[in-house]
Formats: sequence, C-alpha cells, structure tokens
Amino acid sequence: MKNEYSFKFAPEVIFGCSKRNVLHEKLAGFERKMLICGRHFAQSRIFKEIFSSRNDYFVHIVESSEPTLDMVAATLEYARINNVQSIVSIGGGSVIDIGKTVAGLFNQPGSVEDYFYCRMEPAAERIFFCALPTTAGTGAEVTPNAVLSDTKTNIKQSIRGRVFGVDLAIVDPELTYDCPLSLVRYSGMDALTQAIEAAISNKANHLTFGWSMESFRLIFENLRAACDGDLEAKNAVSEGTLIGAMAFPFSGLGAVHGLAHPIGSLYHLPHGFVCGILLVHILKINRNFLGTAAAAYYGREGTPEKLLSEIAALADDLEIPRNLKGYLKKEDFQFIIQNCRSGSMKCNPVALSDSDIEELLESLI
Repeated sequence: MKNEYSFKFAPEVIFGCSKRNVLHEKLAGFERKMLICGRHFAQSRIFKEIFSSRNDYFVHIVESSEPTLDMVAATLEYARINNVQSIVSIGGGSVIDIGKTVAGLFNQPGSVEDYFYCRMEPAAERIFFCALPTTAGTGAEVTPNAVLSDTKTNIKQSIRGRVFGVDLAIVDPELTYDCPLSLVRYSGMDALTQAIEAAISNKANHLTFGWSMESFRLIFENLRAACDGDLEAKNAVSEGTLIGAMAFPFSGLGAVHGLAHPIGSLYHLPHGFVCGILLVHILKINRNFLGTAAAAYYGREGTPEKLLSEIAALADDLEIPRNLKGYLKKEDFQFIIQNCRSGSMKCNPVALSDSDIEELLESLI
C-alpha cells in the first residue's frame, strides 16, 4: 500500500437528513437555473415539496436508465437554448452523470462524442453544478467523471476531465427512502463493491484505505436492514456510499468495474446487479490481497476466507444471482475482453490476461 499521496477536493459536501432544504439558499445567486431529474422523482412528494412554489428552474426530465450520448446531447441542447447559469441534478447516478456532462460541456466546442471517443481535453470552465443523489450506490455526487454509453456501439466508459466534477453535493438520506427494493439492493452492491475494490486496489494508500474500509463497514453492516426498510440503516448506507466515493477517485477500483461496464452495456443490465454477481468471483481471484482488509474489519480473527464467505452470504440474502446464466453468451466474449481494459482493470491487484478473463467468463455461464 502506497504511503505517499496528493489530494485536491472540488465539491462542497453537505450531508444529513433534511439538508435538501439548503438548495435554494445555495443557488440564490443564479437567475437561470436548470433542474435535471427522472420522471419518477418529478411525480414525487419531495419534488412538490422542494419546487412547487418555485418558477426559477427550467425543468428537464430524463429517462432514469443508463445515461447515453444521445441523452446528453438532447439535455445539452436544452440547457444552451435556455442559456442556463447553473445545473442541479436530483436522481440516481444516471441523472447525475448527465448533469455533470452537460455542465462540463456547456462552454466547450465540439460534440459529446469528441470527448467520449477522441478524449478531447476540455478548455473552458464548467457552469456551476450541484448534485443531490436519490440512491445510495454510485457516489456520482462527488466523483470527477461521468459514465456514459453509446447505444450504437454498446461501448460504455467514463468521460473524464477537470470539468466533469461537482461544485456542491447535498447528500440527504431522506431522498433515498422511497427507492424500490431492487434499486436499494443493486445500488448498495455497487457501493459495497466500490468500497472493497478501492481498499485492495494497487493504487490504494493509507488514507484511501481508511475511507474505503469505513465505507465498507457502514454498507456491509446496514445493507440488509436498509433493504428491509430500516431508515437508520438507509442513512448509514448513504453515508457509507459518500465516504467510499471520496476514496475511489484516488485509489481506483478493480476488475469488477472493469468487466461490469461492457457486460452491463451489452446486455442492458443494471450496473449494481452485474457488480453484485461478479464481486465474489473477482475477490476469489484477489484472495491473496484481502488479508489487510479482513484484518481491518474483523481484527485478529479476520481472514480472506471469512470476508469472502460473509460477502457471499450477503449477496445470497439480497437474492443476487451467482452467475450470468441466461445473459452471457460465448460469442460476446471478445467484445467484453476488448472493452474491459479500463483504468479500473489496471488497478486490480492481480493482473488478468485475456485468457484469464475468458476462463472467468466461461465460469459465469
């Protein structure tokens, strides 16, 4: 584990129940504000609570599925037509990633494809961006990137750069209370995966390890109860997700996320669902690097085998399948192998060859 590091934090972070109430105060200096949200949130009680008496927001509703280049392009056009000065995204990781990208590209030349495929370096500054997550999973409210998909090619990857960040994150756990059970499960498994992958990443350092393990503890010990509707547990999972998301931009993730992107994009599966299936399989490969994490969590009794066993038991309790039968096809192996070589894969503590990945995929059918 590395013992030298450098950090630069961008967002102001506000955490706590009912903290959504500071939103209008924080954005009081902007005349032309844009709200991006999903259809479900736009019809919710909390939407009416926050916005029913307001007429100073241009409201743009997006589909809350995986964010695509087409969604970003349409939202960007709407923002530019209305010459907005700030953007607020209230929703899950998809809604937040669309808002991040639009805020980042608002003053830039070119198209979203230029930054997605050509990796053009943004030159101008982003407009002010604020994120309020309604799920506890991705941590997109504090990370400096957005994950997008191209429906034409089935390629899913991060768009990165200093402008694809957040200026203000308001993390109010009460916004997660109405999430359907499936979303609580899958987003929670995504957050748990982020925590443990960040802890054992080959870029982890002492500071990110501490954050990652505290994130892991909060999520691991509360996710079952959160799925049963316990509000205190939902608060804890929200906080754990936030803490983990402060770590992994610096530590990186691992092979679960490297593989989950092409698999999820190809078969249109929820990201957290795929992460939950892959997690135990990848941790078995990384078994020799789990000792420090197991000792940090359990103390002297901690072993990689105990950690693996209890993570597998949690996944079973949450009804996460143990494989990808019915989804994964052998003819798609090469697409997955070619498109999994992301920064996340490079951070996995065990280097995986193409044949290693093919063997893993075979075991998942």
